[in-house]
Amino acid sequence: MGMSAQESDLAAIYDAMACGVVVRNATGAVVFANAAAKRIFGRPPEELEGSAGPGEDRRIREDGTTMPDDEVPNVAAQTRGEPIRNVMMGMVRSDGYVRWLLVDAVPIKDAFGRVSEVVSSFTDVTDRKKAEHELERQALHDTLTGLPNRSLLLDRLEQALRTSRRLSTPLALLVMDLDRFKEINDTFGHRAGDLLIGEAAQRITADLRDTDTVARLGGDEFAVILPGADEGGAGHVAQKVIGALQRPFEIEGDAHEIAISIGIAVSPQHGEDVETLMRRAEIAMYVAKRTPGASAVYAEQQDPEGSNQLALMAELRHTLETDQLQVVYQPIVGFNDNEVMRVEALARWRHPARGFVAPGEFIPLAERSGLVKS
Repeated sequence: MGMSAQESDLAAIYDAMACGVVVRNATGAVVFANAAAKRIFGRPPEELEGSAGPGEDRRIREDGTTMPDDEVPNVAAQTRGEPIRNVMMGMVRSDGYVRWLLVDAVPIKDAFGRVSEVVSSFTDVTDRKKAEHELERQALHDTLTGLPNRSLLLDRLEQALRTSRRLSTPLALLVMDLDRFKEINDTFGHRAGDLLIGEAAQRITADLRDTDTVARLGGDEFAVILPGADEGGAGHVAQKVIGALQRPFEIEGDAHEIAISIGIAVSPQHGEDVETLMRRAEIAMYVAKRTPGASAVYAEQQDPEGSNQLALMAELRHTLETDQLQVVYQPIVGFNDNEVMRVEALARWRHPARGFVAPGEFIPLAERSGLVKS
């Protein structure tokens, strides 16, 4: 039986719409699909109308898990007898491609209050989802190397520590700093520095497992999470990384040699939370920097001056990034005529928690760690 004039007009209106529209009867069979729906599902009319719809596509939630049948909007509208609005649903094709749809489903009831049809509308938001995903990726990854950044590393470290506690297995954190990078960056330019950082990232990553996480913390600092690794395993990985970075770097026709200093902290013995493990791995790294190209495992008594100054040394590196260092000028006045003979520039460290740190305390630390050149 052909459509009436009114039905033909309605079909023409639906076909003019940008969103897909599908009408199903009480059994779930598709009785109408507009042109946009056919484009979205990639099927000709005869494969939609009179069928149960795009059943060969797997439906997923926004978090990537499979969407149960009773959550599929048209099924939920049929079962509950009420409109279902703004459901984000992914349609996974057999080739793995995901089309994201924002779906509304409205039940149509007969004179007895029974659902006779369900009208579903689909807005294709795939491009928007891709753009959102890319923004999320950029927010959590280093633009130069593509590695996770500090934010993502801390999140993964928190997850890894939870897993470590649940399984009663160790976990190692390695914090690494490239020695001589600033010298190369200042002498040969930022492009050479960027190329060196990129090559270093590849070498660090090369021999690690898929379950390990390598991140760039910023500047010339990297970190590695090694689930299941104890001190011995972490030390073995550290030596492989040190060896990999001992080979000269060929950058735009010039050979550059650098070294890497690695600090190791292992959970649970060195800490069971993110902040403690990060801080102690950084402290160990500054101990390692006393001998460029070395690694060190955190130990509370590894420095005769105590862990407090090691912690201060770890914090000192970030003062330039956070503008905590200040320069004050002190005039040198002649004894006889009170005239200014010269001006002495003095460094002052305004620590956010400790207040002013005396130069006699932090300058020797900077000299010992090599930061005084920065």
